[in-house]
Amino acid sequence: MVCPKGSLLSVRTSELFTRLGSACNVFSSESIKGLNLALCLLFEYLLGPNSRFWGYLQSLPDAVNLPYFWSEGDERRHALAGTEAERLLQRAKGMETEISANVLKEFLQNQGMSLISRALTWSDAANSSHDAPRCFKLRELHRYKGECRSNLTQVLHLTFQNAFSLVSSRAFVVDLYHGMSMCPVADIFDHAEDHHAHFESEDAVCQHCGRLAARGCKHALEPLLSASLPPQQPSLPSEYLPLQLYDDPVVIRAVRPIGAGEHVFNTYGRLSNAELLLRYGFALDIATEFDRSTWNPQQDAEMLQLGAAFECEEIGALHRALTIACNVPVTSAEAACDTLFHEIIESDSGSTAVVAIDAEGRASIQLWRLALVLASGKAQDVDEFFFHHAAISLLRNATDTSVNADDIGDFGVGNSAHRASMRLCTLFRRRIEGLQVRNAIEEEAAFDMMEKSSDATLVAVLRHAQQEYYALKTAYERFNHSNFYN
Repeated sequence: MVCPKGSLLSVRTSELFTRLGSACNVFSSESIKGLNLALCLLFEYLLGPNSRFWGYLQSLPDAVNLPYFWSEGDERRHALAGTEAERLLQRAKGMETEISANVLKEFLQNQGMSLISRALTWSDAANSSHDAPRCFKLRELHRYKGECRSNLTQVLHLTFQNAFSLVSSRAFVVDLYHGMSMCPVADIFDHAEDHHAHFESEDAVCQHCGRLAARGCKHALEPLLSASLPPQQPSLPSEYLPLQLYDDPVVIRAVRPIGAGEHVFNTYGRLSNAELLLRYGFALDIATEFDRSTWNPQQDAEMLQLGAAFECEEIGALHRALTIACNVPVTSAEAACDTLFHEIIESDSGSTAVVAIDAEGRASIQLWRLALVLASGKAQDVDEFFFHHAAISLLRNATDTSVNADDIGDFGVGNSAHRASMRLCTLFRRRIEGLQVRNAIEEEAAFDMMEKSSDATLVAVLRHAQQEYYALKTAYERFNHSNFYN
């Protein structure tokens, strides 16, 4: 399926950009977050039938329920407690590069209102006769522009919040010219890891005019973000290039056979259920390979949780131990413990969880090593040799196989491995205690509520909480050993 780029709703194609030009910069940090596109979408809603995208706008839902906007008293927010999704929300609150309800509010107040007021004309207000529930009269907005009208500001903020939820759940980066864009028809596909189709477009276009390198342009592609960018190869298969040359489309291409009447799925990327819940308002029925329960070393509160479980009160000592854990190469014995340890993989969000457990309850090698270094009490003497023999001790106990005692050596590593495992169990148990689903009875109650609830978002939250409970419980069981060998 082919969608011409001329049909995209992007900052570049919006009426707000047409009227304001460079004041609405497509390459600003706000545009990367989707805030500028959300503002442009809001403006199209305000124009109503006068918007050239009005037909498309009427096909969209009012909003998507995203956790960013839930109040503390919301049942869904309560069920989210202690989950990875909640941790991502908490981390975002103190970061300017992340989205939160406060970031949206500040952007609208500090920049958005000014841009909308500058773009409005009296003819817009005079011609405003639509009464869509997501909009309000342009006459009133124009009349009081520049003034603080609490009721108007509140309505505008809610409408902008709804617009952002649509951008978050539907927009994707098309190319260097359009940036984040909403693509009619393409945004109706649901996500699945085992998907049927994905989107393709030529992204190496001129950032000034949007023309392809094959077409040529007066800008000669010189300012493409950086002169040091590597040469771009076409991302579309060769059979699409003639069509691309004339129409420059977004192509939705099948990647495997699709049967008649079959539900066609797209992929939104390599994302965890926590990320899917925050961005799109849903979670998959089963955990993804990118699901993690993490401890962020940049968050003092989370490092203190590690310190409390690992009996280390000094954050500096924790960071020094973590540096050792991360810098020593992985040993063959550690690599063999694949029932206890997982490999670090990077999701499409760019996050790399170093201190974490995965959905199967396996710890990252770095988390295990952190506990081990602190349990040994001799960080200055810890090296690859020590980690290797500790893993042999752990592997022998976990698999109940016969390992020659000479392979373990006389280094006291068995005792250190035992203490490290017990401290990991303490860490996992305390995190379970912070969940709303924290035992078999509550897990059963969550399943029952999921079956009966008509609130799809609540069901997604409960599913996410149940998946995290399972991962933590399994991790506890994996490391809850009582017999280690020196």
